[in-house]
Amino acid sequence: MVAFLLSLQAVVVEQLAMVIALVFLLSIGSAFAGEKQLCQLAPGEIGEWHFRTRIPGPHSMHTKCFYQGERMKPRDELYWAEAPAIPMPKPKPVDGSFELRWKGHTE
Repeated sequence: MVAFLLSLQAVVVEQLAMVIALVFLLSIGSAFAGEKQLCQLAPGEIGEWHFRTRIPGPHSMHTKCFYQGERMKPRDELYWAEAPAIPMPKPKPVDGSFELRWKGHTE
């Protein structure tokens, strides 16, 4: 009976050690694997904000990219949102003389 309890205790300790090792390895992996994060033009009011410069994108290379989270986040994990393409409106034909158009009459 004592031998059975000792073997059972050894199995429980072994499984607990495996769970602790697995949790440790998962925590290390998440510390090194950063997620991409969207740049903001200004810091928010809540939380800890930092900024990086020279983030490639539609904004000037001198614009500060504000982000929430750890300091010195790698530049390749930061990105700017892409602006949607806006189609240019077609000019409306204007009837009438130059004087009417000059005065703002488009009828």
